[in-house]
Parts: sequence; structure tokens; C-alpha cells
Amino acid sequence: MRTTNNKKKIVLLKGLVLAVTLGIFLSCTENIKKDYKAIVADLNNVSSIFDEDIIDSVTIISLQSNDTWIQRIDKVVEFDSRFYLMDQKSKTLFIFSQEGTCLCRISNIGHAANEYIGIDDFFIDKQDSTINIVSSLDKKILKYSLDGTELLEVQHMPNSFHRLACYDGGYVGYMGNCCEGQPFLNFWMMDKDFHILNSYLDINPDLEGTFHGDIATFSEYHNKLYFLTDKSREISYTSSLTSTPSVAYILDCGEANPPSLTANDYSDWQRMFELSNKYVMDIYRFQETDDYLIAYYLYQGGFYITMVDKTSNETKTLSLDAYSGDYLFEFGRIISMTEDFIYTSVEAQSVYFPWKGNNGVLDFEKEYPLQVENIRRRFSDIDPDGNPFLVKYHIKKHGAQ
Repeated sequence: MRTTNNKKKIVLLKGLVLAVTLGIFLSCTENIKKDYKAIVADLNNVSSIFDEDIIDSVTIISLQSNDTWIQRIDKVVEFDSRFYLMDQKSKTLFIFSQEGTCLCRISNIGHAANEYIGIDDFFIDKQDSTINIVSSLDKKILKYSLDGTELLEVQHMPNSFHRLACYDGGYVGYMGNCCEGQPFLNFWMMDKDFHILNSYLDINPDLEGTFHGDIATFSEYHNKLYFLTDKSREISYTSSLTSTPSVAYILDCGEANPPSLTANDYSDWQRMFELSNKYVMDIYRFQETDDYLIAYYLYQGGFYITMVDKTSNETKTLSLDAYSGDYLFEFGRIISMTEDFIYTSVEAQSVYFPWKGNNGVLDFEKEYPLQVENIRRRFSDIDPDGNPFLVKYHIKKHGAQ
């Protein structure tokens, strides 16, 4: 009897310790505050992005092929007169010149200490001038020199972060709804040595284990770090690693807002597919500039942008139609946004056929003679099966002539 009672006491003591520990943990991981404004997307009143005075100019770069084949551009960062391009399919980071010449590629795949299993994200750390490759399965980042030729350091992360932002002298990591068997939260604030400072935003148990790889979680404007999550039209932000995040904006799409979803909805693949084709489920990218708030999202198979003019408070919902200014090609898939530029990836065939003059159906030379002339002057040859083109749309600033 005495042995049994002792065992019961041990179990109760362990339970008490666990409860106290969990209470301390939860007290340090409060949820984010909600004090937001609505960005109203009127999908019944859509104009072309090129009918509005928003894009100032366009730069198109041919990412020269040779023996460098890009399967898909998932992210681009322009820094120090170079373009850094992430291709998750080939697990490669490419470095190109402003003219489109491939300067270097990092493809160090493997299980060794100096290798990575995959590329989930990357960023440029301006403080120590390094490229940082994020590999969630390895729980590590690999720091390279800016020219990509030297591996400088390997740092281990405390969790398997799918996205990582260098911010406020430390890092913010996003779990991508993966709990790793613990009551994890989605966002983790860490110092430069990956010591955890704070964590926020409970993982929705109905979404546990799901991660939308096309959503660009983080964007930065001045001292604010904005972040997005799956199956949410909320845009949250923090102003430091030690301040509690807040929901700043919510994208209100009216009749295109999805209905309230249940656990059964999330577990029904066919149901989620139907909802995704009918409603606006996610914000794919968000960027604040000096003049605008910009939200990029998918609706009924097409991508749209809703922009709020911060001066006039006017909101416009824009379709991303083909560009037919100096050149002619499709708008492209947005791969990055900054305070000054929108970057897209355009398939080579979209540029090739106008350069050729026709695609067997449309006579581009007849309908767009100036654009065809310009693109032939710009490129002496185009491989229709070659690398995608990088297009850089310059966002017009208020007061610019």
C-alpha cells in the first residue's frame, strides 16, 4: 500500500510540475493583439494595373541560360548590384548580375554538416553581409559570402522554421503550422544567437501540418515587420523583437470572403479545393510603401492586387494584365515586392512569341509593331524553352514626374 501511495504521489508531483511549467510557458506566449483596419477589395470593380498611374517603368532581364537551368523562381532579392534567386525545386540559390549573367550558384545538397537537405527560405543579412540559406529539416542556416563562393558559418535553429526573417538585431521564425509534437506557436522571436525571446499565435489544430509554400510570410517597411499566415486574410506586424505583435489590417473581399470553416472542411481536400476556387482564402504577399498598402491574392484562378493610397485613402482593385508599354509580355507571377519594386517571373515563351512576331494565332508584328521592334532591339535571340525572364516593375512615387 505504501509503495502504491508513493507512486501516486510521484505521478501527482510530475503532473503539478508539468502544469506549472505549462502555465509559465503560456504566460510568456500571449496571442497577438487585434486592432486592425479593413482593406476593402471590390472584386466587382476591377481595373487594369496599367490603366492606373502606378507603374513608373519596367525593366526586363534575360537570365542567360548556357548551362544554368532554373526550374522555378520562388523568391528574388536584389542587393549589392546582384539578383539572388531561390529555386526550391532544384534546391539551388542562383546569383545573377544586373545584366542577367549567372555569377554563381549554391547547390550544396546533402546530409553533411556543411550541406543542406533543402532550401525553405533565404535572406541577406546586411549587418554581416552574408547570404543565409534556411533549411527547416536540418534546423540550420548556412551563411555564405555575398558572392556565394565561401561557406562562412553554419548556425543551428531551435525549431524547424519554414520562413526566417533577419530583424531588429535578431530573427523571427515561422513554423508553418507544424507543431513538432508540442503545443507550439507559429512565430518565434530570437536574438542573434537563436535564444528564444518570445513566441506568439497559437497554431490552429485544424491546420496543423499544413504549409502554403507560395505565401511570402514576411515583408518589412521602415521598422515594421509584417507577417502572414495560412488560411487567413489578416496582416499582422511587430515593431521590435520584444513588443507584442498586432493585427494591422484585414483584407475584406465582401462576397468573396470564405465562410466560417470547420475541422471537417479543413480535412476534406475536395471541399478546400472548391472553396479556394470560389473565395479569397489567403493573402500571398503584402507590402507597405511610402505611398501604398499592397495586397496580392488569388481569386477564382486569377491573381489580383488591391492597393490603398495612403494619401487619398482611395482603394483600387487591379487585374494583372499583360504589359504592352515599351514591350509586350504577360505580367508574370509575383515573386517579391519591396517598397520600390514588384518583381515577377515571366516564362520565356511569353517573351519569345512577340519577339518572333507571331504565335501562329496572333500577329504581334501587326498589332504591336513598336513593342516588337523594341524587344528585338533589346534581345538578339530568345530561347523559348530557356530560363524565365525576371521583370522589375518600378512603383511610381507620389510627386514623381
